[in-house]
Amino acid sequence: VGTDFNEGVRGIGPKRALKLIKLYGSLDRLPRRLREGLGNYEEVRRIFLEPRVTDAYELEMRPVDEEGLYKLLCDEHDFSEERVALLVERMRRVRRELRQRSLAEWL
Repeated sequence: VGTDFNEGVRGIGPKRALKLIKLYGSLDRLPRRLREGLGNYEEVRRIFLEPRVTDAYELEMRPVDEEGLYKLLCDEHDFSEERVALLVERMRRVRRELRQRSLAEWL
């Protein structure tokens, strides 16, 4: 089974990989020929268990790119235009409601 970081071991899919892990208990206990096929699995494990995280970002509410949303959902993923139209209208309504709230409502 491969990941974005390595190609995996040829001939071993998800079912066989699970059987092997159950049989051997961990990647470290797999036979050498299988471990060698994994490449740098220790690095993959580290990336998964210790992902880089940042809090150096800002969120900004901006209007939805409705044309882009229709293109993505309808043209590229075959969503129903009617369904997307309902979603877009709900987003417009929520945005209007958020703008209309006064400071007193938050206190």
